[in-house]
Amino acid sequence: MFFDLISRNSRRSRKENGLFFASLLISVIAFYIILSLSQQDVIKFLMKMESDAISRLLRMIPLFYGMTLLILFFLIYFASKYQLERRRHEFGVYLMLGMRRSRLFFLLLGEDIRNSAFVLAIGLPAAVLLSELISLITARLTGLGIIGHRLNISLTAILWTAIGFALIKLAAFMILSGRIAGEEIGSLLTEAPDGTKKQLPSAVYALALLAGAALLAAAYTMAICGFSWNNVAHMGITLLSGFLGTLLYFFGLRSFLGLLAGRAGREKKLHTFTFRQLQENVIHRSHALAISSLLILAALCCFGTGVAVALVYGDSEQHVLDYTFPCPDNPSVIREQLSAAGFSDTFG
Repeated sequence: MFFDLISRNSRRSRKENGLFFASLLISVIAFYIILSLSQQDVIKFLMKMESDAISRLLRMIPLFYGMTLLILFFLIYFASKYQLERRRHEFGVYLMLGMRRSRLFFLLLGEDIRNSAFVLAIGLPAAVLLSELISLITARLTGLGIIGHRLNISLTAILWTAIGFALIKLAAFMILSGRIAGEEIGSLLTEAPDGTKKQLPSAVYALALLAGAALLAAAYTMAICGFSWNNVAHMGITLLSGFLGTLLYFFGLRSFLGLLAGRAGREKKLHTFTFRQLQENVIHRSHALAISSLLILAALCCFGTGVAVALVYGDSEQHVLDYTFPCPDNPSVIREQLSAAGFSDTFG
């Protein structure tokens, strides 16, 4: 009965949150493709011809992997938080019917493990096939038809993809499900509106807004003027200022919206109602808004960096393939090298 409930709930979760699970599948596929680049035949061949450019590309993979894991963690955290909040009444009914809190925790854990296994079982085979297809297309487009392509499944990439995905899913689950399983039955069965949260004095929100704006201005000034690029410590100061400034800015933004709503006057009731709706339904989720804006900024920075690097290397470096042999005066040595590389039938 318990495992049937886990299976039924996990299937329902996948049907109701298809877009979320599709994004998880895409992330698993992207993880494998990036991590398996060094094992692809095309990359191995290009390493001999353009080792500097390929080496720079491969050195960026761990950084990209870490950044993607961070972004995916917040995606999973906020999506799972929304899903669990929708099921609060269901969890309250389970507890009211006699289910122990530990059993509720293991119920949620079983659903999460089942859904994660489902994503990995579909995503990893799809990633292997797509990676091989990309490798063949790349070889075709670059004119590297001399490569005898072989199916190459990177076990290391599969392992790190599964480990990274499992770790961030587990971290998000432990944060969210532990909080849900520890709540009282009454709080789970009763809908608590956002407006019931403890409110601080308006001056606190105004000071937070000003402090956030000042920290953001300082962070952008340090980055634009070049101070952040001097050393790692300066870059850390800039990132910390930007992170704290964003959190404080969105936390204090409710005071600005409240001021605008108060200045609308009695004649503009719809205007006042609109600002009140923004203040009640959006600004009370300031942390989610701040994290989302930071993730969007990080994604845009990564995209801009990739475009800039591609333009620089595309304009300054030519694509050259060097097939020169070190012993042109001795044909037998050339034939031996071609045979050793498996290209004896390709060249006459």
